[in-house]
Amino acid sequence: MKRLSSTSRLIINGVVLGLVVGVAGQPAGADEPDSSSANVSPTDRVSVRLEEAIELALLNNYALRKARLDQEDAEAQVSQEWARVWPSIDGAASYDRNLAAPNPFAGTGAGGAFNAFNGIGWLAFNEEARTDDNPNTEPLSFIDWSNRTNQALENAGVIIDPDANAFLVENQFSVSLAVRQVLYDGAIYAGLRGTDVLEEIAEVGVDAEAQRTVQDTASAFYGALLASRQTEILEKSVARTQETVDETKKRVDQGVVPRFQLLTAEVELANLQTDLARARNASLRALDDLRLVIGLPATQPLEVRGELTLEGVPAEMPPAEEAVAVAYSNRPDFQQAKLAVKANLIQEDATIGELFPTLSAVANIALIGTVPDDRTFTVPDPTFETVDGEDRILDPFPVRVEESGFFSEAFWFANVSVGLQLEWKIFDGFETWSRYRRNQVETRKARVDLEQARVVVQLEVAQALRELRTARQQIETQQRNRARAELNYEHAQVRVREGVSNQFELRQASEQLDESRFNYLQAVHDFLVARISYLVAVGTPPILEKQKDE
Repeated sequence: MKRLSSTSRLIINGVVLGLVVGVAGQPAGADEPDSSSANVSPTDRVSVRLEEAIELALLNNYALRKARLDQEDAEAQVSQEWARVWPSIDGAASYDRNLAAPNPFAGTGAGGAFNAFNGIGWLAFNEEARTDDNPNTEPLSFIDWSNRTNQALENAGVIIDPDANAFLVENQFSVSLAVRQVLYDGAIYAGLRGTDVLEEIAEVGVDAEAQRTVQDTASAFYGALLASRQTEILEKSVARTQETVDETKKRVDQGVVPRFQLLTAEVELANLQTDLARARNASLRALDDLRLVIGLPATQPLEVRGELTLEGVPAEMPPAEEAVAVAYSNRPDFQQAKLAVKANLIQEDATIGELFPTLSAVANIALIGTVPDDRTFTVPDPTFETVDGEDRILDPFPVRVEESGFFSEAFWFANVSVGLQLEWKIFDGFETWSRYRRNQVETRKARVDLEQARVVVQLEVAQALRELRTARQQIETQQRNRARAELNYEHAQVRVREGVSNQFELRQASEQLDESRFNYLQAVHDFLVARISYLVAVGTPPILEKQKDE
């Protein structure tokens, strides 16, 4: 599995140690299964705390996995770009079977020159015969010389075909190797400058998706936890209301209270049971959302652990100017916008580079073979006699037949060449200039996107801070209201025990207590979600600086 980038690892550590502080769960026991493992059986129940859910999401989230694949694709593109500066080596091999070949002297009037070679041989023989001291070699007429030569060939078993084409070589082999090394190409080298930008864009893309995954996972987890707590509150409320119905029924049977109180309690119980059914369904939907975010199968049994609490969450908030400055430095999407401008500028240079010549060094190595089917040849094999201890040629015309091997040097030769190659696209109908103007337009659009991203960062940070302040105010209000509801319920219990109040007033106090408790949990939930949104808006977990120092 591909390693996470440094920022992604910081996100994981930040989340586990402090990014989502506010969910306090029971510490995992030694005998508890490791629910953070990516290899989870679809039949096992997965019980996760917030940090475990985020760890699963960073491993399995579908969008994040696609972002990592995009990063791998970018790395492959970089390798492909670098391949253009490596030398290219091309090999080729061919075989041709020649069935007919023309006379190269045809139509030139020089066709008889080849036949004159026999005359040259006759003249050379006579000259040698006149100048040596051998009485066995006397000058001969051309006809006699030709007859004896042909007879010697026949004696050696050589069949002379007068219609044979002396220029036909049946087998033609060729093995070649071509090497090309680019020495200068403006477009290529400008593109190489953009490879680092391409990799960085892909890396910050993964970081941006990782932060969105953290936000989505935390929001889904908080939503599932809130729905679970709401269900628990309603279950307790239904149980207390059921007790009230039972107690009221006894009193109605005793004639102590009128029947309408029993009917009122039963209506209230039915309404609460309906609310409970809806809450349970909402809790299941919240778990479905969490499964989707963390990449678990739809049928995977899942439960969340933890409590909605503000313990460990810092109350102070940085000034807006400081938060915006941090966001400019750390938000991956803003870094992407800046890198997009840089990438478009490099693309402009690459397009301009196409207007300059390219210089390459080339080398060609070829091995060519012209191998005839009949590789036999004749060599002189004169007969000798010994006179006065000296060997003299008795008959100079006899020959013997020999055969050359397939790889004889007579049939194979090498062809090697090196040089420089200059290519220059002098005119292409202004296509390159048109693409350059389009590149300039894309650069200006990227600058507009960067300007917009800068404003978006400011607005999102300001909005996140406002939501944090609002959520904090709601917590303070609901905290006081919950304390009043608890005190009111205690007084109602005392009044019922003393006989100065009835079950109806106790039920009202209980409903107010349940509602205030849920409203407080809702306020805490809203604050924690707002804090996650703020941390994503500034683009850094709260312990980022600590992690950097370590």
